[in-house]
Amino acid sequence: MFNRFIVATDLSPASFAMVQHIGNLKLCGARHCLLLQCLSPEEYDSTVFAYDTKVLSNILRQQKEILKNQGYSVETRVVSGNTKHQLNQIALRENYALFVVGTREYSLIGESFLGGGANDVMHHACKPVLRLRGDLGTGEKNYATNHFRFNEHVLYPTDFSDNSTRAFRYVKELVACGAQRVTLFHVQKPQHGHSQKVRPGDAGDSPLQYLKDLQEALRGIGKAKIRIEMREGSPTPEILRWMLEHEVQLVVMASHCRNMVEEFFVGSVSHDIARHAEASVLFIPSVHPNSWSVQ
Repeated sequence: MFNRFIVATDLSPASFAMVQHIGNLKLCGARHCLLLQCLSPEEYDSTVFAYDTKVLSNILRQQKEILKNQGYSVETRVVSGNTKHQLNQIALRENYALFVVGTREYSLIGESFLGGGANDVMHHACKPVLRLRGDLGTGEKNYATNHFRFNEHVLYPTDFSDNSTRAFRYVKELVACGAQRVTLFHVQKPQHGHSQKVRPGDAGDSPLQYLKDLQEALRGIGKAKIRIEMREGSPTPEILRWMLEHEVQLVVMASHCRNMVEEFFVGSVSHDIARHAEASVLFIPSVHPNSWSVQ
């Protein structure tokens, strides 16, 4: 599923912790990693001025060894330019299938990449983005207890939009790769007679029936226990509450949509989940015609 992936590092202590705890990606077919440090031209100049290039090379070498010890083949690269543009261009040109980012605010070189920068990547990515959860500012210890464990409990929140449906393809892949539990989750607005729309062509189906159809689609793929949950209320707090109460390790959801109305709803929810989730999140981008292709 994710044979080739890019780890976006900022050379911070938290990024060291991040690369130490992604060994489970091998269960998703991951084999080759590009360890990428992306600097703006201004940052590149100031970094070279403040740190000998040998120091930067040594840090990348250490992170490369950490990844190699987990069984990956690893390439390192330092590039100059806009992070989201560099990631997309490299991924499309060199056939990478996944971006991996973390959740720390401050880096060695001062750029707030694993915080706001990661959000920027998430909302403009041409490939899925795996945002690994680690408590902001506490570094390695928290990553060590909250490392990427997709194979325990996967949460799939859906509003039945086209992009949410597309994200379901990755849930199926995760089940095939050995996920033990999957919760299919839908939050309806509390207004009577105004529940969330289902996909075009399925207008006669109730949300519950649609979730049952998804449940049936997962059966026979693997050995995962599939659970359906429906709630009324606001999506973000309901999703976050469920995650805390049921020890979710990975959330799979759409990152944004093409339609302006859907973008406002799904985009804002995914942004809030990215900021507050206590689990890792796999964000699936929409397909933008004439912009990029997605594997």
